[in-house]
Amino acid sequence: MDDFRVIEPASAQEPPLQAPMDSRTLRPSIYFVTILGLLIAFPTLFFTGRLASSLAAFAGLSVVPTWVVASIASTAIQIPLIFGIVVFIERRRIASLGLVRPTLSDLGLGLALFAACGFFSTICVVILRLVFPRVLAQIAPDQMKLMMRLPVPAMIAIALAAGFGEEIAERGFVFDRIRSTTGNAGFAVTAVLALAVGAHISFWGWRYSILLIPTELLLTLFYLWRGNLWPNIVAHSLIDSSPMLIQLAMIATVSLFGARSFPALLGDFRYRYGDYPGAAAQYTRALKLAPGDAGLLSNRAGAEVMNHDYPAAIADLDAAIHADPDSPNLLIQRAMAFFYSGYYAQAKADASQAIAAAPALATLYQQRAKIEKWIGQPGESIADLDQAIKLSKSPAADMYADRGQAYQSKGDYASAARDLKTAVKLNPRDTESMLALASAFQEQKDYAHAVTASTRLLERDSANADAHVSRADAYWSLGQYQAALDDYRAAVRLDPKNAVAANGLSWFLCTCPAATMRDGKRALVLASRACELSQWGQFGYVDTLAAAYAELGNFPEAVAWQQHAIDLAGPDSALKTQLQQRLELYRKRLPYREDHPD
Repeated sequence: MDDFRVIEPASAQEPPLQAPMDSRTLRPSIYFVTILGLLIAFPTLFFTGRLASSLAAFAGLSVVPTWVVASIASTAIQIPLIFGIVVFIERRRIASLGLVRPTLSDLGLGLALFAACGFFSTICVVILRLVFPRVLAQIAPDQMKLMMRLPVPAMIAIALAAGFGEEIAERGFVFDRIRSTTGNAGFAVTAVLALAVGAHISFWGWRYSILLIPTELLLTLFYLWRGNLWPNIVAHSLIDSSPMLIQLAMIATVSLFGARSFPALLGDFRYRYGDYPGAAAQYTRALKLAPGDAGLLSNRAGAEVMNHDYPAAIADLDAAIHADPDSPNLLIQRAMAFFYSGYYAQAKADASQAIAAAPALATLYQQRAKIEKWIGQPGESIADLDQAIKLSKSPAADMYADRGQAYQSKGDYASAARDLKTAVKLNPRDTESMLALASAFQEQKDYAHAVTASTRLLERDSANADAHVSRADAYWSLGQYQAALDDYRAAVRLDPKNAVAANGLSWFLCTCPAATMRDGKRALVLASRACELSQWGQFGYVDTLAAAYAELGNFPEAVAWQQHAIDLAGPDSALKTQLQQRLELYRKRLPYREDHPD
């Protein structure tokens, strides 16, 4: 009988420390404590997190370590504050938060609660995704990627911090105090559920937070039943760390029964989630187990390229090619490493050698075409892409997109539009090709189709500042000034650091034929911003600055800056005649006006 005990809610396990007060004295104190606790458990987290983030950034930490430090620091501040309220204001014991003496059975209950949460949550998520497939697709991919990039000790530390911090705050303190304040357990459950879900929105977004409702509900109901917080802390910590722990368990299992070592598989895992330094470190460990392995050297080189460590990548690929000299994949990989390093001749030589080793492989021609495009050989790039498309077994949108852009570089805008239309048809989500298609129409002076292409892009991505600029340019050329002005303004609002958008709006405001739409002062501010963003090196932006000064009647400044624009453009600029004509206007104390159709 000594082992038998009745588990009661934590609030029922301790006797009152003072004589009961009448309700008129008690209720205001409960309200005060509840409101104070809510301020600490929820809004304060935002401020402490920002403070910790600022301090970590000031110390020179990168994004991921800063986030880890801020998350743990927030919990380290929050828990003592809650303990202080309980001990010094409420004058109660810490056990009133459900933190009774832990037992081994609490661990077992925590594991069972973790399994139940996982099962219940999976069923609810499957149902929701069947009902709302588009709304619940690709939920919080960037946040999940950030979580999976964490080192294992950091992930466990954050999971433990969340397990202790959120359970003590949400269920141990807030739930019990709201129930005491309202006298209604159902209302307390609903309130804590809403607060807990809302607290996750700022980082995870609303869609992911909605998926947390089954788990948060089960955790709250379990605490309502047991009144013991330890199983909740165990389950919560496991829930937060389970994505990485499950992946590591799978990797360990595969390494036991597969041909690849655990460090090699862990390197693949780190690479997949964008932790390129971590991936390179794991491949280094794997190479100690298999020195000179060409595949591992290639993988490490891939991580080094993504980490912009091109010399190390080239050295690894040299060693890999020495071990496997006829591998076209290794040769084309080294070609791209040379290309990113600025060694264009070596890059094209390696690409050509790769094609000689595997002349029927379409992707090799496509890779060489990319190199040729960027070194100013559009004709050769087009020829390689012709061959890549011919060898490809199925239509490849990116090949048509690359060839369309190569035609644009060559000035063949009709062919560019044809290929870019095909690329968009094959991949309707290719916003880059949509934007390039609008540009091709603009270059052909087919402004109506340019508007249509930009509008289709904006229907898919309404926050695309470049698409707004593209459509504004087309409207501007059509003489539809109000529509152009609206798009230029939208682009600047969406991306204040977009120099093209700032320059476009400035040019409109100082050269528009419609006097009611001109605004010289605003144009001068925007032109100055465009010049600053481009470090005063773009003659077109300096040309706009001169036009803004002319609109304001400051012709000495207009002349000076227009002469500077001419100097920046150089003697071979195709626009030099136009620049010179504007300079003569400013010398005659006349502003420049665009001439568009009505």
